[in-house]
Amino acid sequence: MSHRYATTGSEGPIWRAWGGYPSEPHWQARFSVGAPTALAAAFTASLISTEPLHRDVKHIPFHTRRHL
Repeated sequence: MSHRYATTGSEGPIWRAWGGYPSEPHWQARFSVGAPTALAAAFTASLISTEPLHRDVKHIPFHTRRHL
């Protein structure tokens, strides 16, 4: 996972987090200045949670299954 702040071309800082290569991420999240603090906090907490995430194979995007 990687993250960074972007300040160009926006009304304020944008925080972006992603997994995989920046040019072709497996997933990504972007938070603008207007994002509720509770939403960004819940996202961050879910990343550090040690609780297992259970999914059926059919709920995992096909193009990312090879990374499991």
